[in-house]
Amino acid sequence: MKDRGSTLTVISLTVFGVLGCTVAGEAASPRNYLERSPNGRYLQWQDGTPFYIHADTAWALPRDYSRDEVIGYLDKTVEQKFSAVQMSAVFHAVRPNQDLMGPAFHEGDFLRPKENYWANVDWVVEQTTRRGLVAILNPIWKKQLAAAIGDNGPEKSRAYGRWFAGRYNDNPRVIYFLGGDAVPDPVRKEIIAMGEGVQDVYEGRAIVAYHSASDTTSFDAFGDRPSWLTLNWTYSYCPRYRKTYPYEQHWRTFKEHPPMPFQFGEGYYDFGAARDYGIHHVNTRFGDRYAVRRQAWWASFVTGSAGHAYGAEAIWHHNREGETWRAALQYPSRQDMMRKKNLLDQIPWWTLRPDMENVVLVGGYGTWRTDEFAVAAVSEDRKLAVVYTPVRHALQLDLGGLATGRIEARWFDPTSGASSSPNGWNVGSQGLVTVQSPEKNSAGDADHVLVLTVQ
Repeated sequence: MKDRGSTLTVISLTVFGVLGCTVAGEAASPRNYLERSPNGRYLQWQDGTPFYIHADTAWALPRDYSRDEVIGYLDKTVEQKFSAVQMSAVFHAVRPNQDLMGPAFHEGDFLRPKENYWANVDWVVEQTTRRGLVAILNPIWKKQLAAAIGDNGPEKSRAYGRWFAGRYNDNPRVIYFLGGDAVPDPVRKEIIAMGEGVQDVYEGRAIVAYHSASDTTSFDAFGDRPSWLTLNWTYSYCPRYRKTYPYEQHWRTFKEHPPMPFQFGEGYYDFGAARDYGIHHVNTRFGDRYAVRRQAWWASFVTGSAGHAYGAEAIWHHNREGETWRAALQYPSRQDMMRKKNLLDQIPWWTLRPDMENVVLVGGYGTWRTDEFAVAAVSEDRKLAVVYTPVRHALQLDLGGLATGRIEARWFDPTSGASSSPNGWNVGSQGLVTVQSPEKNSAGDADHVLVLTVQ
C-alpha cells in the first residue's frame, strides 16, 4: 500500500500554462549526429539533447513533386512544427504506366544508377535538412519492388546500401528505414545485406529501422535483432481494419529487452472529403480528424514511443481523387499534430514511461482493446504524469504514485491547445482521486489530455 496521506495533504490543483521545462532543442551542429539514448528509449543528438521524431509522411516527395512544390511543402511543414519527414528515394508507382525502376537505375541494376535522378534525390534531402528537419530516408520501397530487389541479389544489395549511405553520411540529419509496408521475405537476404551496407559506411552508428507490414514491428520482422537494426518501427490501425491498436502494440514493444527506441511509422491516413468515415470515424485505412488524432496520442510518448508519424493521403500520394497536397496541408488533423508538438515541447517527455502497471491511473480508463481505452505515462522521478483519454471518463487516480509535493493539474484540449482547470475532484475513502474529463473539446469530440506536475 502506497503512503497516500502525506501526498493528499499538500495537493493544490491549479491550472497552469507553460510548464517549467527546457524544450528539447531541434537544432544540430554540423557534426552532431543522432544516436540512441543511454537507456535505449529515445533518440538524442550526440550533445545529449533529446530528439522526438514528430514526422510527416511524404513517401513520393523526391520523385513526384516539382522543385517549387518541394520548397512549398517543406516550408509549410517547418512552420507546422514537424521535426522530420519520411520519404522513399525509389518509390513504387502510384499512377498508371508510371515506371518503377527506370528513372533510378539503368535496366534496374543497383550498380548502374542514373545520376540525374539521384541528383534530384540529393537536392530534396538537402532542402529537407537545411530547414532543420530530419530526413527519414528509404533506399527502395520493398512492397511493390521486391522482385527488383531480388533480381539484384544480396551482393549488389549490400553494395547499394554502401553507395546509398555514402551519399548522405556527411549529413547528420539523415536517418534510414529499410523495407516498406511489407515483411522482409522473400528478399530477406537482400534486405539484411542492404542494412549491413548502410552500417558499413557509418561503422555501425547509423539509425536504421525496418518498416514491416501492418500489425508488425521491426522486431517482429527480425526477431534476432541484427546489429544493423538500431530503431524499431511500429505500424498499426485498430481492429476495425487490422488486428491491433497502437497502444497495444506499443506496450508490447516497450517490454522488449534490451530496450531499443521505437517510433510509430504508419497507420490511418486522413483523406479529407474523399471518404465517408461513418460513426466509427474510419474507412478501411483512412481515418477522420478524430481517428487520426486519437491514433497520434495512442502512439505517442504516452505509450513509450520515441516518435510518431502523421499521414495525409494527398501528401504522400501527391494529390488523389480531388484532394490536393496543398489542401491537405490545411487539414484540421494536421493542425492537431502541431498542438500535440506544442505540449510535447513543454514537458520532459523523454523521462516518461507508460503506466502499464496502473501506478497512477488505477481505474476508469475503459476496456482494453477498445476505442475507449485511456493511456497514461509517469516520469521516472514521479514528478510528471500525462493521461490521454479518447472518450469521456471518470478517471481514478492514485496520487500516491507521484512524488510528494504540490500537484498542479490541467486539462489540455488536443483540438485547440487551450488549457482548463480540472473540476469535480473527489477524494475517496482509500485516498484515490476521481476526476471527470470534460464533456467536449473544441471540435465536439470528447478526447482530452490530463497533465499532472509535482512542484
